[in-house]
This record gives sequence, structure tokens and C-alpha cells, in this order.
Amino acid sequence: MKASKIKISNILGIESLEINPGSITEITGGNGAGKSSVIEAIKTVLNGAHDATLLRNGSDEGEVVLVLDQNLEITKRIGKEKSTIEMRDGHGKLSGPVGRIKDLIDALSVNPVEFLIASEKDRLKLLLEAMPMEVNKDKMSVLLGVCEGRVFDLSGHACEVIEQARKAVFDERTTVNRIAKEKRAAASQFRDTIPTFDETLDAESLQAELSELDGKMDEAIIGIKTNAGALKSQIKDLNRKMSDLQHQLHNEESRVGNENQKIRASFDLRRGELNAKLREARQAEQLKAKADQTRDTIKSMISKAAEVDKESARLTVVIEELDAYKSELLSDLPIKGVEVKDGEIVVDGVLFDRLNTAKQITLSVELARLRARELGLVCVDGAERLDKKTYKEFCKQAAASGMQLIVTKVGEGAMSVTVNEEVPA
Repeated sequence: MKASKIKISNILGIESLEINPGSITEITGGNGAGKSSVIEAIKTVLNGAHDATLLRNGSDEGEVVLVLDQNLEITKRIGKEKSTIEMRDGHGKLSGPVGRIKDLIDALSVNPVEFLIASEKDRLKLLLEAMPMEVNKDKMSVLLGVCEGRVFDLSGHACEVIEQARKAVFDERTTVNRIAKEKRAAASQFRDTIPTFDETLDAESLQAELSELDGKMDEAIIGIKTNAGALKSQIKDLNRKMSDLQHQLHNEESRVGNENQKIRASFDLRRGELNAKLREARQAEQLKAKADQTRDTIKSMISKAAEVDKESARLTVVIEELDAYKSELLSDLPIKGVEVKDGEIVVDGVLFDRLNTAKQITLSVELARLRARELGLVCVDGAERLDKKTYKEFCKQAAASGMQLIVTKVGEGAMSVTVNEEVPA
């Protein structure tokens, strides 16, 4: 459906104006010439709100008439206190004009030029408004059950909700993967600290052997001392009679001293060997206890790492399911290949700002056509912000889409209207 006539009276800077729009209608003129007044007049007839500020200074009533195909005519009258709107066809006045207008066109239709030059944030907002979509809250609640303690707002646009949820799950998986990596690294470091030692040494048996050796040595020394005492007693009794026995005793004592030294030296050597072995055995016991503790720690860390791996795998499945759900939702979008990643618009896997100009224009025109609905009338304010080549490509694609464009451009002098059925040169 197309507009065949637009009549404006006493709206903003326009006293009276009539336009028979074509495929592309260009409105040019200097600042304050009334270009934006035309756009505002068309917008006000497409929404039911009352706005007395649209009245031309000194006027009590303003009027905008939009004549369409199929003998449809929409008239909006604006007074100081209220506004009225009516719709007629060839048979007379139609009931429920506001609802009928909403079926014809979206009052918030996208200005393709605004979309092209908008910031990333504003462009994303325009895109999501043009393609409203909600997630299945029950399904998302099940998928996001892996993020315990996290609260998610599921009321926003599906693309943003899923992207935010995916990022949260992805961050959660990154955390558990980091924990698993740290556990394995710690286990490896502990493994390197395990000492090497002779595990065959037995401190208890060595201690028993040493004690037994000490007993034998004491027993031998006592035996020698007993023999020496007996000899001393005999010498004492026979001292005066047997002087030669004193000499014998002296010699025997010397011999006993030498023998005693030899026995002590022999036993001390073995004692030293056993003490060294005992120290080594006790050290081995300590090292073994430390090694067992370290092995238990390593076993615990490996077990915990395996548990974290399971959690990571579970989160990976959720990410895959979120991606699949997002793909399922995007498959129903009226514009294919468009999605939102990290708050940016992506088309067929390419960021919007990295698309060539023609593809950027294609998306902006598709969005405008989507919001324009059946009427297909789109107001484009500020087209001078596009360079000549981009503007020509924009007009070409818009005309090919079947839309009717009302375009304002800054020029010189008074306002002028140029109606084109083809792309302007």
C-alpha cells in the first residue's frame, strides 16, 4: 500500500502544503525552512497522541491528511485541548482508526539513516526494537540452573538475554577450568618434592640389635672384672708369700686393660654402624610418612580436578544448548543471519561495522521495511549525513524493497519538494 497524497495545514512552520509522494520524495531547504515540520506532521498522523506544541503559532487548529491506496484516507486534527483522528474508505467513516493505523504501519518505524550512523549501543537498540523476541523462561531457568547463586533477568530481548546467559556460563566454565589446572599444577609440584630413601631399613629391628650388642658387651666386661677381682683377692692373701704373684697380677692387669680396650674398640665400631643405620632408618620413617602424606594430597588433588572436569563438561553442554536455542530463535527472525554477540550486531558472522557499505544499507533497509509493515511509508530525516555514493545506494535498495521514502536533506533557501519514481542521480 502506498500514499498518494499528503496535506498539511498549520503544523509547526507549515501554513499549508500538499505533496503527491512518489517512490522517493526529497524535501530540501535551509535550516528552519520547514523540512522537519513535514516529517513531524506525517509522524503525528500515524500515532494517536495529542501534542498541542505541533500547532503553528497563532493557529487554533492544525490538520494532517494522508490519502492512501484502496480509497483510504486518514485525517488528524490537532486542537489546543485535544486531537481527533478518523479513517474513511469509499463507504464512509471506519471505526477504531487508531488500531487500523497500527496494523498499517509501526509508529516507531526505523529511520534507516539513523540506524547507519548510530552508535553501537543505539544501533543495537533499534535492531532489537525492530525484531522483538522473548525467551522461554522455563527453558532458560533449566539451562541456567548450573549457575548457582546467580540471578538472571529473563525479561529482555531474547538475543541479549541468551548472550548474557552464555557469557555467564562461559565465565563459570573458565573459572572451573582454571581451578582444575591449578589443582594439577599443585599436584605436579608436590610430586617433585617426594624424597628418595631406602624403604628396606627397619629402625625397630636395628634398635633391638644395638641393645642386644650393648648387653653382650656389658656382660663380657663384667666377666673380665669378676676374674680380675678374684685374682686380686688371691694376691692379697698371698701377698707376703708370693711377691712373684704381684708381678703376675701387674702383667695380667695390663693384659686385661689391653683386652678391654680391644673389646670396647670392637663393640664401638659395631655400635657406630648400628647408630648410623638407626638414624638412617628413623629418617627413612619420617620421609616415608611425608611421602605417604604427599601421595594422599596428590590423590586428593587429582580427584578434585576430575570432579571439576565433570563440572566443566556440564557447563560446556549448557553453552552448546544455549547456542542451539539461540540458533532456533534466530532461525525464525524475519531477517536471516542477524544475531547479537557481546552487545554488537553480527551479520553472517561479521560485525556490522566491518560489513561493506552495501551490506550495511541492506540491513538498515530491511529493518525499515519490517517496521513499515503494510503501508511501507518511511520518513528519513537528515539524509545529508550520507555521502553521495552511499545515499544513491541507499535509495536504490529502498526503492527495490517497495518502500516509499520521504527524505529530508539540508539545502539552500526555501523548502522545495522533488518527487522521484526512480533513484535520484
